[in-house]
Amino acid sequence: MTDGPTMDTDAVPAVPAARAASGPVPVAPPGRPEPPEDDGSEGGGRRANKGVWIRAGIYVIGFHVFAGFIMLLFYFGSHQHH
Repeated sequence: MTDGPTMDTDAVPAVPAARAASGPVPVAPPGRPEPPEDDGSEGGGRRANKGVWIRAGIYVIGFHVFAGFIMLLFYFGSHQHH
């Protein structure tokens, strides 16, 4: 005999009410291949992240050049002598 509560090994673990109401959880088929590792190609991994940062930097610099050009147009337009 034991003094404290015992754990029944055949018992089903409790499921939160929200999850139980939503139905069964989908399971991936057992034959599904794992995603490929990064092979260093242009399409994925660190190299793709680096490309995104370079592209974002070019866009930021280009936007500032364009904004500066527009500001110059307003500046010269406001100082135009008739």
